[in-house]
Amino acid sequence: MGSVLIRLKVLPDDVSVSLDELAEQISVKLPQGSFLLRKAKEPIAFGLSALILDIKVAEGEDTLDRLESSIKEVEHVSQVDVVGVSRFSTSL
Repeated sequence: MGSVLIRLKVLPDDVSVSLDELAEQISVKLPQGSFLLRKAKEPIAFGLSALILDIKVAEGEDTLDRLESSIKEVEHVSQVDVVGVSRFSTSL
């Protein structure tokens, strides 16, 4: 079974939410076998920023649904959008 790289845009429910702390909380709640590879901040408007997360998951049925559900359960997460999905390859 291969791996998939999923890029997500996560919006907090308030401008006062620390995106670093939110990323840490999300990392802890990821389904087993999933790993947070990269996080970035993207300014949206009026002081609100989104988290852009690159997460490596095992390829399988309902992988994306389980990932989204686990992130939506984290306190202060308002919205989760899938930005991209691609196969993960470690070879060049």
